[in-house]
Amino acid sequence: MWDQESMEISLQDLASQFEKKRVNFLLFSKINDVLDLISNPQEPMTTNEKIQHFQELLYDKDIQNVAGFVKVENSGSPDYTLTVLNIEEAIAKFPMWFTEFKGMAWDDFVTHLGDQISDDK
Repeated sequence: MWDQESMEISLQDLASQFEKKRVNFLLFSKINDVLDLISNPQEPMTTNEKIQHFQELLYDKDIQNVAGFVKVENSGSPDYTLTVLNIEEAIAKFPMWFTEFKGMAWDDFVTHLGDQISDDK
């Protein structure tokens, strides 16, 4: 079943875990590129066409190798949480798939914002 919103939320959850380690996982950039392509309102696609674009991405051997190595655990309901279990090992084994993260991770931003609010009181 196609659920792009859930896909984007899951992708952000996973990406934030890598950002905490100060790296960007380039696979997520490739997935975001596909999401941008299939979300273009000027080129509407059927669900099958959207799925086909993802299948083409996921059939790439290099992507299969790195994606197959990364271990993700789903905590299930009621609090659906995805956790990457082997971030350090993935970075060590596939360094070419990572770049330095130069921004602020979402959790760090929320903490920083909370600190600023506390300081203002």
